[in-house]
Amino acid sequence: MENSRLFSLLILIWAQIPVKVTQNLLLFINYKDVQTQAAMKAILQAETPDLVVSSGDNLFTNGGVYETPGWYASHYQSFVQPMIDLNIPWAITTGNHDIHGDLDQVGISSLDRSYSLSRTLPPAGDFILDFNYILPIYDNAGTDIQYRLWFLDTGDLQCGDVYGYNCFRQDQINWVKEESAKIADSDPSKGRGMMIFHITLQQFMDLINENEYYGRVGEIICCQAQDTGMFKVIKDYKTVDWVACGHDHDSDFYGYYKGIGLSYGRKTGYTHYGPKKLQHGARVFEIQISPTYEIKTWIRNEDGSIENQTKTKRSIFTPKLKECCEAVTPYSISKKNVIQTRALDKIIKKS
Repeated sequence: MENSRLFSLLILIWAQIPVKVTQNLLLFINYKDVQTQAAMKAILQAETPDLVVSSGDNLFTNGGVYETPGWYASHYQSFVQPMIDLNIPWAITTGNHDIHGDLDQVGISSLDRSYSLSRTLPPAGDFILDFNYILPIYDNAGTDIQYRLWFLDTGDLQCGDVYGYNCFRQDQINWVKEESAKIADSDPSKGRGMMIFHITLQQFMDLINENEYYGRVGEIICCQAQDTGMFKVIKDYKTVDWVACGHDHDSDFYGYYKGIGLSYGRKTGYTHYGPKKLQHGARVFEIQISPTYEIKTWIRNEDGSIENQTKTKRSIFTPKLKECCEAVTPYSISKKNVIQTRALDKIIKKS
């Protein structure tokens, strides 16, 4: 591995599942697994990354048959097989669709770590939401940490007393503070890292409301129901300079908010909805450590092409998002709003 290109990693956002539940209708669609595996292999062969990362929703679980002992383990092989076939290591966290089967977060972590190519580490402690760990990336000599991948658990629903998607809890925030404080200010790796989790921060809404961004906002931002302070912590403690999330199948944008890179992946899997009018793919990060520290990102499509995303800024005629996902009614980006916005933008450009 060249010194100037420490490693690249693929952020894969997929729903790699053998069954699909749609409006209480159970359909067997194992062929979707075949399509997903083909897409994964095509992307991996085109990129040959040093590490594959999943931000969650590795399998789909929904109680019932999914709670049968051994279900998750018996289907997990289809998720990891493309990496095994190409001898590429990976690391994961879990999403809201992973955890309604026969294994909880701790069980999924243990299962994943049973594979020799897994770089997933055990949970760092006893948390309300358990799947939290730091994966250090060392220099070529294997002595000094150059970069850190922080994997965090965002659970499923119910953020304290607030209905909506789950949120970071105080024990996770305290852990991030403590671990960040252990890195000396004189350490050149301080602040160089990526935090990876499934359900986005509310700052993703702030980004598209206030700043330029690259890529597509394809649906309402289904972020955490409360801002419990994680974004402020990673800024104040210089924890990471990038955040990578999944969860929203039709969005793949990235941008910078208050100096922190915020990014979605691109949905990889074929089960469940999305990505609408886009190829299945994955977000790629190339992290260069020396001679200068630099991060580049792009989308690798399943047909092998690279998609360098175009820059966008919210139109002044588009209502700002105020709340996350299901709580959003008056601020929804409806098809009508999008059409009106595009028409008005064309009028402005001509004037």
